[in-house]
Amino acid sequence: MYTYQKEALLKQLKTLLPGLNGKEVNISGYDIDKTIEEVYACSKLITSTQAVPWDFTRYDEVMTLLKEQKAVEKSINQRYSDVDMKLYGMVKSTGVGSEQISPATYRGSYSAAFDDMENHNRSGYEVGVTVAIPLGSAKEETKNTKIIYDDERLKAQIDGFDAVILSTHSELSKSMGLIGQVIVTQKTSTSALKRRLKVVRQKYAHARVSVNDLLLDQDALLNSELATVDVQLQVLNVLFDYFMVFTDTPCSFNRI
Repeated sequence: MYTYQKEALLKQLKTLLPGLNGKEVNISGYDIDKTIEEVYACSKLITSTQAVPWDFTRYDEVMTLLKEQKAVEKSINQRYSDVDMKLYGMVKSTGVGSEQISPATYRGSYSAAFDDMENHNRSGYEVGVTVAIPLGSAKEETKNTKIIYDDERLKAQIDGFDAVILSTHSELSKSMGLIGQVIVTQKTSTSALKRRLKVVRQKYAHARVSVNDLLLDQDALLNSELATVDVQLQVLNVLFDYFMVFTDTPCSFNRI
């Protein structure tokens, strides 16, 4: 079971990091408690101020570009119903070529036409101006609709990025605090189960409890320890979700 879960996690890792495909990946030993300590040290750094750490994210650069795009599109849309004048030019060249099939029959020849174009300059130039003058109110109404649509569309994108940044930062401290309480509770429960298992083992050694009772207590301890690991994994996931927005957060393990 655990071997299957390990392989599934390695597959996810290779999906996130395509450069690992085709390579042998081994997971080395690590101290999960030490890792969690580093995580909490990082979360304290992040939550040391209530202000959003704009220096740690690049979303603000995207928002700036969207605001610039919004201004440009607004300027273009304002001219949507104006008189439209375009200058155009065209160069034409003609070649004539034919082959006589019979005294009264001739057939055109592409090769002869190209030869004629090379040997005789029959180029012509055409220059003109097109003017489009909108009549009535239809185009003016279209312009107003387009201005409103483009303005609201870009405003929604900007507001969406802003909401992601603010909520991601504000929710981190709350989430870490709640998960931290769960970890403390879980560790307390695990410690109690370890003490109980020690007593049960002594009783089993004196034939005062059955092997089934011993197995039940061992199973309860194992499940409690696994639950603790699952909660600690949630801590890591919360922080990694934060790093997806605040990519430049200066934590020891937030490195490319």
